[in-house]
Amino acid sequence: MVHQMTFFPCRKKEKQKTILQDDSVRRCGQVARTKFDRQMEHLQANLVIMASLLDKNREYFVRSVTEKNPSMAEKAAHIDDELQKYKSHVESQCLMLFINQQPVAGDMRRISAALKIITHLKRMSAQITAAVRIISSILDDGILEDIPHVVDLSETVGSVVNICMTALIHKDLEEAAKMNQYDDRIDSLFWEVRREISEYLATVRGHEEAALDLLLAAKYMEKTGDHAVSASRWVIFSITGSR
Repeated sequence: MVHQMTFFPCRKKEKQKTILQDDSVRRCGQVARTKFDRQMEHLQANLVIMASLLDKNREYFVRSVTEKNPSMAEKAAHIDDELQKYKSHVESQCLMLFINQQPVAGDMRRISAALKIITHLKRMSAQITAAVRIISSILDDGILEDIPHVVDLSETVGSVVNICMTALIHKDLEEAAKMNQYDDRIDSLFWEVRREISEYLATVRGHEEAALDLLLAAKYMEKTGDHAVSASRWVIFSITGSR
């Protein structure tokens, strides 16, 4: 008896179809990942731009104190406006990434950290701009010469902001970790400025308003340092997952 071989062409076609479908899904996943990576690169690029703008504001801030240059106030205000535009843009970017890409794990961490970082960047800029505006308004009173620690405070805060921006731009954990050592230093300098202003008010008449304005500017400087420390901690979180 001759047995005939039975073939199942339908099963073979179904297997080929499954392979093609799997390959198509894989390619779609790769395309989606490539698109997501480009969007994340764009997000990082905007963070770098914001960091560069803030670093420029830091320069205007320090110069307003060390050079007693009133023109820095207008320049600082312009930078602050630019930073607000970028902050709004980055917020929209992050929102669209959440909605369209549904990121998980490390990607979710990086996007969440970016939202926190831009908030601190904008607050630093706002504090700096307010401090520069006040400093520029009291230059004619000559009070800065009698409160020497204001210069130390402004330069230290400027250094802290610069370190924070370096850590953000280069994703530098070592630079970000330096921030904690500056926190107490800034607090100490603020209290020195406060003490000097108190002594000034006890001995000098006629410049009370300028002295109080300067104390407010010093407080803005201190808060700038606090935001720089917080932003650096979020930089660390974006890289390591821990703060």
